[in-house]
Order: sequence, then C-alpha cells, then structure tokens
Amino acid sequence: MASTAPKTAADERYDGLDELDRKAQLLANHMKKSKHFVVFTGAGVSTSAEDHTLKVVNTLQAILTLTHMALVEL
Repeated sequence: MASTAPKTAADERYDGLDELDRKAQLLANHMKKSKHFVVFTGAGVSTSAEDHTLKVVNTLQAILTLTHMALVEL
C-alpha cells in the first residue's frame, strides 16, 4: 500500500466563506435527515484534554474538550 501513496502531498485548498457556509449547511441538512451518524476523528480532538501526568485515565473521568461538546450538540 505504501508504494501506491503519492510521493508528495497535494497542495492544500481553502474554500471561501460562502462556499464553506454552503457546505456546512449541506452537511447539517444531511445530519438532520439521518437517524444516526458517525464521526471519525484523529487523536488531536482529545489532545488538549489529556493530563500528561497520568498514565491511565478512566473514561468516566475524562475531561471533554470543546470539540467533544460540539459533537454532542450535533
């Protein structure tokens, strides 16, 4: 699989605010119509919640980030 990966990353693209708003509204509409949805995130969503002095954290004691709370609201 590594042999099929591109040798250099593609240039990043940025949408204008109008296009971003249009895409966000489209996503929101799809989510409203759905019965369930799944969000795949990277480790960065939880990074700011980590207590680096602890080795193991009970998930019931985890501290939510703003991103976690936003996903719950969705």
